[in-house]
Amino acid sequence: MKQVYNLVDLLLTQVRTQPDAPFLHRKIDGIYQSLSFNEVYENTLFAAVGLQVNGLQEGDKVAMLSHNRPEWVIGDLATQSIRGVNVPIYPTLSPEDIGYILKDSESKAVIVENSSYAEKVMKVVSKCPKLDLIIIIDQDDIGWRPTEGIRIKTLDEIVEDGINTDVEIKEALQNLMKALRPADLASIVYTSGTTGNPKGVALTHGNFVANVTDIMETWKIDETDRLLSFLPLSHVFERTAGYYVPMAFGAQIYYAESIDTVAADMLLVQPTILISVPRLYEKIRTKILENLSGVKKRLFGWALRIGRRVYIQNRDEKIRIMDRIRLSWAKRLVFSKVIKKTGGSIRYFVSGGAPLSKEVNEFFEGMGFSVVEGYGMTETSPVIASNPPWDRRGGSVGIPLPSVKVKLAKDGELLVKGPSVMSGYYKKPGKTKDAFDKDGWLRTGDIAKIDSDGYIQIVDRKKELIVLSNGKKVPPLPIEELIKGSRYVNQIILVGDKHNYISALIVPEIEALSKQFPHLDSPEDKALNAPDIRAFIKKVIASKCGQLSRHEKIKTFYLLAKPFSEEAGELTPTLKYKRKVICKKYAKQIGAMYDG
Repeated sequence: MKQVYNLVDLLLTQVRTQPDAPFLHRKIDGIYQSLSFNEVYENTLFAAVGLQVNGLQEGDKVAMLSHNRPEWVIGDLATQSIRGVNVPIYPTLSPEDIGYILKDSESKAVIVENSSYAEKVMKVVSKCPKLDLIIIIDQDDIGWRPTEGIRIKTLDEIVEDGINTDVEIKEALQNLMKALRPADLASIVYTSGTTGNPKGVALTHGNFVANVTDIMETWKIDETDRLLSFLPLSHVFERTAGYYVPMAFGAQIYYAESIDTVAADMLLVQPTILISVPRLYEKIRTKILENLSGVKKRLFGWALRIGRRVYIQNRDEKIRIMDRIRLSWAKRLVFSKVIKKTGGSIRYFVSGGAPLSKEVNEFFEGMGFSVVEGYGMTETSPVIASNPPWDRRGGSVGIPLPSVKVKLAKDGELLVKGPSVMSGYYKKPGKTKDAFDKDGWLRTGDIAKIDSDGYIQIVDRKKELIVLSNGKKVPPLPIEELIKGSRYVNQIILVGDKHNYISALIVPEIEALSKQFPHLDSPEDKALNAPDIRAFIKKVIASKCGQLSRHEKIKTFYLLAKPFSEEAGELTPTLKYKRKVICKKYAKQIGAMYDG
């Protein structure tokens, strides 16, 4: 790929080289329909002109409140084309949170998926003085009157305005597309915010392009690849790795109908690359294991042992003849069925956004899947490090991308420098200053280790270290991931700060647990904490914690029937725990674990 300086040029490059090649695919009435690179470009051009006709100018912020779909891409690129700034918003956020982002970002327009999202915006529009235009993608029945001073248009009307505009204006916009500078602000991405209001991360075209270029050198993708997109595009990981990168490579993107249809969509799309957070891989593993019993369970265990020995332990060595024969049978009798359910064409899984447990990693690697783990943060556009597909090391998030520099502070915090690092937090100079050390290194907030080959292992979040009353520090994240390796554990949070031992709030996998205790049927907390169930979970925990130090082991726990959720305010949109919220909500249960 020739050198590019802005995000729009990633699309223009493909328009010049393969204009009619399929790019974006959306399912309509059960059938995937495609848009070529040229069709996406034409819609982008007309939408961009339409935005100008409707009063949007250089530097204006345009928010995006929608699930993944081609219009998300067109709205994003159209905004970039007029030198505007995209402000993505998670569709799951409450009206209050949406209002905060619209006001803080000073958004002048917002593109929404349908009238129900428009209604969310209308509830808070009085708090957003800059907002004067709502653009609706789906032309459903609005059924309500907008507040005075707020214009309502459909995206089709915006595009039509662009089509009907003078040719000279279109030519001027095309020149503007090409003239976008690396230093131009491309997007304000609000962090999920585990505590307090989210901060707007200001990312330039140069930040994103540097990250895309680095990933292109690290991953091997080409125009024959197919990606199934289902992580929210409002999450910068999906936006860069699942949208900008495949666009730069000329690959195809298929949008899942919903998170619930991913399994069915994989069969239709037959993706070659799947990008997700660890939770999906954990669920797939749990589902596979839950459906095994008797002879099938023993056969699967045998096959996985063979696969681990060949694919993990002896990856770089010559496979012995007997193992080659055993692996052939394992593939035919066991692994082929799992591979078929993924569509049969997966080259590798990409996992990011949170640590992937060793057990989950080895589960898929043992079946012959390549699992590429990476690490990053919104402030770095986002990828900092990645395992090269040809040299993967489980338990590590890989090596720094080519243009990224890393080092460890005295306390073990990972520090980062590079062209993909943000310009700062929007309208927050104090927060921006605090984010960097005196030498300009970005503080990640993560405690890490770096081995002799440069591979990074994330130990835990610096602010989440549990300090026991005896002064010993316990990193909760690796212990939580270790225990989540059990198919009987859905979610777990360690507690114990300022106490003399570690305890835990645990949400068990009810479906798996009910096979051991058939009387469980939509249980409440009281039923789950019965002596027989507690004794069983205690053994599960003990089986996972044998190698931990004494002060790291869980002494007691409380079982919760209701999973932590975003709706309850316990998880961020990226599914991270809001630990303070959870600990406050379950303060009584936590207190009981330390009584006496």
